[in-house]
Amino acid sequence: MVALLPIDSFGQCAGFPYSSNGGRFSVSQVKGCAGLTVEICITEPSCDCISCTCDIAFGDGAGDTFTHTYTEPGDYRLQVIFPNPTPSDFIDITITDKVAPDFDLYACSGNTVQVDVTDSQYDTYQIDFGDGTQQNVPINAANTQHTYTNSTNRTVSVQGIDVNALDNCAVATGSFTPRATLPLALITQLNVLDESSLELKYNLEDDIFYRLEVQPNGTGGFNFIKQLDNNSSVDTIRNLSLSPGFYCFRIASLDLCTNTSTYSNTICSIDLSL
Repeated sequence: MVALLPIDSFGQCAGFPYSSNGGRFSVSQVKGCAGLTVEICITEPSCDCISCTCDIAFGDGAGDTFTHTYTEPGDYRLQVIFPNPTPSDFIDITITDKVAPDFDLYACSGNTVQVDVTDSQYDTYQIDFGDGTQQNVPINAANTQHTYTNSTNRTVSVQGIDVNALDNCAVATGSFTPRATLPLALITQLNVLDESSLELKYNLEDDIFYRLEVQPNGTGGFNFIKQLDNNSSVDTIRNLSLSPGFYCFRIASLDLCTNTSTYSNTICSIDLSL
C-alpha cells in the first residue's frame, strides 16, 4: 500500500458529478479528448485515503495521486483500492481521439452567414460566430444562419461536444467576411479542346455557393451541371457534342438563406460544324 499526498479531499465533492460504481468516490470528468485531467474526491466515510492508506490506479500505469492527466486515447478503468474491510471501487474513463469538426461557410446577402456543419463525430456542436454570439446545434441539425451588424471580417469557430464529456477537443476555425450583396462570378475564357470537351476559366470569391449551368444550342432554360469549388479558377467540361452543336454557360451565385440566385455573364462555344 502507498500513502497518498496530504490532500484533504474528504467531504469536498460538490464539484465532482460522476460517481464511481460503488459510490465510494467521485471524479470531475469521465470523458474527453487526449489531455483530459481527472480529479478524484473520496466519498467513503470509513476511509478518506488521508487517515488511512489507499492505492489509486488510473489504468494507464499512473497512480497514487488525486489528479491525473490522460495523454493517450483509450478506455481506462480508474480504481481506488481501500484497505480491508472497505471494498475497492472503480469508474471507467474514456479518452477519444476525435479531430476538429468539418464545416463550411456560405455568405448570404444582408451580412448573413450560413454555417453547414458536415461533421458527425459529436453529439452537439458549439458555433462561435466571432462577434460575441454562440449557438449550440445538435448533430445533423439544419444549416445555421447568423446576421452580423456590419461587414467586418470575423473568425468563425466550431467545437464538437459530447454528452457527459469535457469540451476539450480540437476547435475548427474559418475566416469569414460578411457581404451586403453577393458578388457575381465572371467567366473570363472558353476554350474548345476537341469535339467533346471544352475548358472554362472564371473568377470566384470565397464563401459563395456557386453553380455552373449550361444551355445547349442556346435554346431553352439553363440546366445545373455542378457546384464549383471556390479555390478553383479553371474547369474542363466533357461528354459534349460540339460537332454539330454548341453550348452556353453561366455561373449562378446562390443565396442559400433566401434561395435566390444572381448570374454571371453568359459565354458560348462555337458550332464546329460551321
